[in-house]
Amino acid sequence: MLYRKIIYFITILITAFIVIMYPGSVPPVLLGLEVGFAIGSLFLLIVVLFGFQMKIEKGETIVFANEEWNIPIVVKNNSWLPIAYVKLDLLTYNHIGEKKTLQTVWLKLPAKDQVKTELAVKSEFCGMIEVQVNACRVYEPFCLFGWTRRRLGSYQQIVLPKLTELNIEWTGQSQYFIADAKEYDNRKPGDDPSEILRFRDYLPGDRMSQVNWKLSARKHTLLVKERSLPLDCVIDLLVDTRYTSLKQADALLQTLYSFSWAFIEQKIRHCISWYQEGNIVSYNITGEDEILEVMKQLMLVPAQPKNWKLEAWAQRREWIYEQILLTDLMNEEEADFIFHQLNSKKNVLVLIQEENRDNQKLKEQYGENCYEIHAPNIDNELPSIWLVI
Repeated sequence: MLYRKIIYFITILITAFIVIMYPGSVPPVLLGLEVGFAIGSLFLLIVVLFGFQMKIEKGETIVFANEEWNIPIVVKNNSWLPIAYVKLDLLTYNHIGEKKTLQTVWLKLPAKDQVKTELAVKSEFCGMIEVQVNACRVYEPFCLFGWTRRRLGSYQQIVLPKLTELNIEWTGQSQYFIADAKEYDNRKPGDDPSEILRFRDYLPGDRMSQVNWKLSARKHTLLVKERSLPLDCVIDLLVDTRYTSLKQADALLQTLYSFSWAFIEQKIRHCISWYQEGNIVSYNITGEDEILEVMKQLMLVPAQPKNWKLEAWAQRREWIYEQILLTDLMNEEEADFIFHQLNSKKNVLVLIQEENRDNQKLKEQYGENCYEIHAPNIDNELPSIWLVI
């Protein structure tokens, strides 16, 4: 509304010039009316500001990359005056990257009314997308003056990577692998000899080695001990967060999401681990809620190629049947250090790269358990991965 201010000040200058050059009673009155008009406009601006409210409502719960979704924005005018214009500057960015996009929305508000609009957003890559109301400028009815409010609110949306179906063959060897668990299922029995779930009456078919003879002698009936089911993971998905672009991060998280979802469908106990602030963070995954929570946390972890400490991986003491490392910047020394620990039986290396690199040594070292996929073509390459676990 700059042009209205320019016209107003030019009118003031012309009227003031007339007052000076042509004495009389009419020009001063006109000048007073023009000044009073500005004062009145400021008063009206204060009135509409006190009645102005804005909020961002929750939109879609689950959104995938390259999928458009709408963010509902509700603007309310509680004053008895209409608001000529409301200018909203909305800043959109992905927490994984540094690219920011600025969008402008113009609204008109009648007196004692509210307007609901929707901002269409689309993200090419997955991540935690945040939309901030960077600035909101409210104009009084004559649009001569306006007042800007900043940082009125923000909205966060998890944009999940594309889910790709993987070829996974689950063998009994990993299914009955006994992990050194810290937690146990309090309802289902298992095969852990170190923990007992409960004692029950003997049933035909039970092995005699399961009978607790001392307790049976006291109770004068045969009692059988049921072993506990460990809740620790069998497979560890290791995530190297040292990506250097949004495309690499999207490809890595897409691979991770597809792996974890495939394990959930086949009821394979697994966990997701990554390096953060000098320590290894690890979460057991048992269902969809855990996957979404871990994906959310990973989307908030900034890429950290400079302060990544290899020694932190040596602190791990969990017993894992298989480790799957998803990485882009791994070299032979780092892969050897992470994989050749005493707590793992089998290792799989997945190289996610945006450019062609010479990984011949890694391929020779891990043989058929080394997969190389490229970020631009990851949707076509993921189904070709065939894991035997």
